[in-house]
Formats: sequence, C-alpha cells, structure tokens
Amino acid sequence: MGEHSPVAPLWSLSIVSHGHLVSVRRLLADLARFYQPGRFEVVITINDSELDPADDLTRIWPGPLLITRNDRPRGFAANHNSAAQMCRGDLLAILDSDLSFGADPFQVLEQHLLSPGSRLIASPTIVNVRGEVEDNARGLITPAALVRRHVFGGRHRRRVVNDRQPADWIAGLFIAITRQDFAQLQGFDERYFMYCEDADLSIRARNLGFEVAAIRTAPVIHEARRMSARKLRYFLWHATSLLKHWTSSAFWKYLLATKKSRPGNPNQGL
Repeated sequence: MGEHSPVAPLWSLSIVSHGHLVSVRRLLADLARFYQPGRFEVVITINDSELDPADDLTRIWPGPLLITRNDRPRGFAANHNSAAQMCRGDLLAILDSDLSFGADPFQVLEQHLLSPGSRLIASPTIVNVRGEVEDNARGLITPAALVRRHVFGGRHRRRVVNDRQPADWIAGLFIAITRQDFAQLQGFDERYFMYCEDADLSIRARNLGFEVAAIRTAPVIHEARRMSARKLRYFLWHATSLLKHWTSSAFWKYLLATKKSRPGNPNQGL
C-alpha cells in the first residue's frame, strides 16, 4: 500500500507497528512538521492484526509512504531488513514508534553520515519525558555489566559532551546509517528475535572499522518500556538473544580487541 515518489529521497525512515498505530500516528505528525519534499520517505511495517491504516496515515504524512503488512508477526531484524530492501534513500533511519520530536535532528545526523570517508552508525540525543538523557549509546554488554546495571543500579545517563561521542553500540530505538553501509553489513542478523540485533550490528560494524557514536542533536524524546522486566515472554526472548550474542564470534573478537586497546575503560558495559 502507498506510493513512492519518482524522485529518490535523502532519508528512508523504517517504522514497525506492533499494535501501536496510535503511537505511529503521533510520530508521523511530529515528523511532518519538518518534512521537506525530496528529503524523506517512510516505510511502515504492520506486524500485528490492526485495521488497514493507509487512508488515515496518508492524511497525516505529506510525503512518500509505503505500508506493508506481515502475514504473521516477525522479529525486529526481519522487519527492518525487509523494509530496507524497499527503501531508496541514501540514508536509513530505524525508528521506534514511541519516539516524539520537538525539532529536527536529521540535519545534524546527515552532516556526520555524509562527511567524506565516514563509516558510521549514529544516534541522536535521546531523552525521556523528564528531559533526562537516555542510555541508548552504550558500552559492551557483558554478564558483569548486566549485574552492575540491574542488581546494583549501575545505569548511567551520560550527556553527549562532544558533538560525537563514541559508543560500543547504539540501541535500536533510533539507528541512523547510510543504506550502502547497512547493505555492506548485510543488515541485522535475523537469528536474533526482538533483542540484541542492535548490539550485534554495532559490534560487527566496529570489527570492520566503523565508528559507532551518539551525535549531539536536538533531543528526541523516548520513554523506554523495558518490557523484558515486566513480561515473561519478553524476558525469555531477551535471555535467549543475550546467550546468542555472548557466544557469537563477533562478540568475542570485539571483546578481545577492546581489552587490548582500552584496558580499564570506565565506560565499558554501561
């Protein structure tokens, strides 16, 4: 459903709805406030049994819009990989439906992503509804880090002090990358389901010499749901994905390289 403009846009925005069309409508209304012709297209994947939203969403979003519907629910990786195959923009943004925008962060992101020689996975500044910086730009996930984070309250909210703050990985609520680089990385690993796809993509990219960084931009608002802490099904998905991540060759290659190059790094695992 939906149509593409004959002119390829600069940005392709991939959004998945898991029964969250109310959030998708609000997100599109925010994005429409700084829409420019030729700059954005949106690909929306309906991953749950929802009513056909095409007419409703085309009244909200003024630009190219493509809506696809799954026959059965698919995971984060499969949904965004499929969407990326339909995208035409030079730049790709993976967006969570619970984001909201007060101002345009894309202009700053595109300057970094399109700078000569850049090989970058980027995130804008993310804050919660209280204005606190979220921990979407993170250190390597290790068992020890999880204990510090969830048992001893070791969650740190760090402001992006510099324009470009390195991270080990970027959370999937907002990932920006060139579409060419995403294709080179072969997208997300579909063996993961709902968790760790973002960490795996970032780690594989770091192993190939990419930079992963939080970029100081106009803040984007997100309130984390932390579903794995509240529902058993999500917890099991999360635990299974963590085991896959910790036994992957990409993880161990990066961990060993990190220990050699950054001994005692205080940000590791945050």
